[in-house]
Amino acid sequence: MNFDNRARDTTVWYYFSPDRQYAYSGNSLIHNYFWYSFEKALISLGMWVSNMDKPDPYAPAMWMILKSITDARFEVEVKMQKFVYGVFFTKVYAVTGEDIKQEERTAQNMEKRAYRMTNKLFETILTDPQFKKAYFKAAAEMLKSQDN
Repeated sequence: MNFDNRARDTTVWYYFSPDRQYAYSGNSLIHNYFWYSFEKALISLGMWVSNMDKPDPYAPAMWMILKSITDARFEVEVKMQKFVYGVFFTKVYAVTGEDIKQEERTAQNMEKRAYRMTNKLFETILTDPQFKKAYFKAAAEMLKSQDN
């Protein structure tokens, strides 16, 4: 449903290396980058994605909270909710990028690394047995309640 940037090691537009020597930005806000990346990944898997403007009342709502974003590590908290019952699943996920030598820190290499980390984050979430169990159980319950 939404992404929220609560990472104290970012700004709205920038994230940094752990030592804050390097800053990175794109054409959108940090949380928008993750939202659109996640949306694109889900759509590529054949899923329909709702959002705050057009929510699907019969699908579990998922929020992602950015907890820490650096060029070396992404940490997020995922929350799921169904109907008005409140949050029923919460889990923190973290992924790290491969080590990169100082002389290899080019804009092109760092961009590729960030994309790999983003893909790794989404893969980690979507293949997590606890996440899958919670999501599919909620989806089945919500679909069942739609039939009633």
